[in-house]
Amino acid sequence: MIAIFYITIIIFSVLQSSSVKWFNMTSGDAAVFNGIKTFVALVFFGGMSIWKFSCNPYTIIYGGLYGICLCMSMYCGYKALSLGPLSLTSLIVSFSVVFPLLYGIVFCDEKLSMVKCAGFLFLALAIVAANVSDNAKESNSGGFKWKIFVFATFVCNGLCSVLQKMHQIKYPGLYCSEFMLFAMLVCGIIFWIANLKMTKLKAYKTIKGKRYAALSGIANAVANYSSIPLAGYENASIMYPAISAGTILATMIFGTMIFKERLKYNQMLAMLCGIISVICLKI
Repeated sequence: MIAIFYITIIIFSVLQSSSVKWFNMTSGDAAVFNGIKTFVALVFFGGMSIWKFSCNPYTIIYGGLYGICLCMSMYCGYKALSLGPLSLTSLIVSFSVVFPLLYGIVFCDEKLSMVKCAGFLFLALAIVAANVSDNAKESNSGGFKWKIFVFATFVCNGLCSVLQKMHQIKYPGLYCSEFMLFAMLVCGIIFWIANLKMTKLKAYKTIKGKRYAALSGIANAVANYSSIPLAGYENASIMYPAISAGTILATMIFGTMIFKERLKYNQMLAMLCGIISVICLKI
């Protein structure tokens, strides 16, 4: 059953990223994209919660904080990618996995074996190898604003994972839909307030790309819904690195098959390190 959660999270995480790429082929309006994405995810979790809705203060607080961090991550992520290099931005943000790892080790008394330490090493190698191409040429681009936005994305991504883990430690396997419902409600309100400045004509001009934003919202909802109960049963020091490594591998396979991207030697090395990392972390 746990393996199904891992597979679901990885597949829908890749689908979410691919939806962004498809959307950018038709429109580049990040505000419209994020607004539609959060609205669709909100409807999804509303539908999941309506049959057995149960509310408690801690879920509201954790969900609301998660929504704020998610909103900031989405906004700062777009800003960082628009100001600086894609490869270097992705590399730095990928290391946000250290937040839930450190939380699990420091606050949840999760133990590290030598095999799992090797898994972390191969995870780092996979992330670096996947993004090493052209980093040297791009390292001087972006400027101070890019550094601020990429650091903010890094921190917000990490905090999202920690909040998810904290909620499930308190309520293992419970209030998953309600948690994400409150999160997406807060996130959606923020983005739709930002969209109030847009005219209806501008929104209609992006109609060709709206289906991709909706698809991204569904993928985001399914991935998050699957990760919340998993966080209650799996150690953070295993779960988040395994998802990160598995997503790297799945993204490269998907990119090769769907977008006809050719794998470079560094990407092949990243795939190999990712596979080894997943095996080590699950032993």
